[in-house]
Amino acid sequence: MDVIVGDFLETEFVDKFDAIQAFAFIHLFPKAKTTEIFDKMKSILKSGGVALISSTESSESKEGVYAKEDFGKEYKRFRKFWTEQELRESLVLVGFKELALKKFTDPFGKTWMDFVAQK
Repeated sequence: MDVIVGDFLETEFVDKFDAIQAFAFIHLFPKAKTTEIFDKMKSILKSGGVALISSTESSESKEGVYAKEDFGKEYKRFRKFWTEQELRESLVLVGFKELALKKFTDPFGKTWMDFVAQK
């Protein structure tokens, strides 16, 4: 297995993949980058390939630099807070087909949305 450390959008991938797992990834970028990120994911998927795209669910859409709640607010980072509908619409906008959505609550009380989307 190869491990790549770097900017996803700048990385050149030689191979196409059957699946991509993007857990706790999309909420690290501004919404303005979403189309570019999802287009890149589609470009490295084989025809019919799937992506698991996970983010925590928020009741309101917002983004900015916030203290990380589950680390005693000691660390700050950029964070995009997604609503279910907003993330779904962003996936569909770039041509992904939603196959499934599974939600679960973690030990910190955050509800995670796991979208399975097909190219």
